[in-house]
Amino acid sequence: MKRLLKITILVILAGGLGAVAFAQQAPVIDNIGKETYRIFYSANNGGPNWRILSAHIDEANKVGERKLVIDIGLAGTIDSAHAFSQTVLKEKNGYVMYYGGYDGINWRILRAVSFDGLDWTKQGLCINMGMPGNFDSVHMVYPYVIKEENIYKMWYTAYDGRSHWRIGYADSVDGIIFKNQRMVLDVGPAGSLDAEHVHTPVVVKQGSIYTMYYAGYGGYPPAWRILRATSLDGQAWSKQGLVLDRGQPAEYDSANLLPGSIIYKEGLFKMYYWAQGSNWRILYATSKNGIDWQKQGVALDLGPMRSLDFKGLVVPAVVEEAGEEKK
Repeated sequence: MKRLLKITILVILAGGLGAVAFAQQAPVIDNIGKETYRIFYSANNGGPNWRILSAHIDEANKVGERKLVIDIGLAGTIDSAHAFSQTVLKEKNGYVMYYGGYDGINWRILRAVSFDGLDWTKQGLCINMGMPGNFDSVHMVYPYVIKEENIYKMWYTAYDGRSHWRIGYADSVDGIIFKNQRMVLDVGPAGSLDAEHVHTPVVVKQGSIYTMYYAGYGGYPPAWRILRATSLDGQAWSKQGLVLDRGQPAEYDSANLLPGSIIYKEGLFKMYYWAQGSNWRILYATSKNGIDWQKQGVALDLGPMRSLDFKGLVVPAVVEEAGEEKK
């Protein structure tokens, strides 16, 4: 059981912290064009902890200054070991972040708020772990939240301490406390690409159809790949199979890849995903129909030596900020 936990939580990340292959960095500029996105992501500097950073990135993938926005908590707090971004919503009065916090024993889902996306105030726990024996009784992490008709809907990754990671659902009327949690996506049959685990849901809705992009662990060789499922209600899902597979040897996604965030604009889907070759980086792919995807390469690369993100970047949460000049 200890070996399973290592594979599914920490080796996903720590595997990229061995031999380092530094690549040419994306250009960093002081003034970014008006068509921009704010990207939040979890980063590692070679130490034992992961923290949440942010940067602006334009449509040409020019990157602005990278800044720490959510640090780990004090010893004994529920995010004292790691903080993993996953969802950032832009509301009328600012930003809301739902993120995973780890205290060295359990992953939990937390909430933070900000007026400007830079200075954040932690709000604490926003959903309780399940009762002993439930699918989400030991770990809850990687929350993905959308707001629909004044209801906040959350999909998240959960673990019961026994066998598999599965995907759960909960909702909220205020976006502060989530309830009504239940498992909505289970692992697949033996030998399938998600036979061992289902993980990191990213959900978009178009018309009456929900589409979930998620990471499945399984297949041969066993690895994390990005799969797809569809639903009419966001809770009963029909699996649709593989959308992005591992890259070729020496490519940045040759070992594992997991979904992070999706932007839809002017008939084009853009998926930001986190991938492992030698290190974890944030890559992106595009699609005209959400089914057939073309990899486009690096969206956000490793930071400069000894920066907060020079050893790994994971779990991107992207917010569109078109029409705003960012410096």
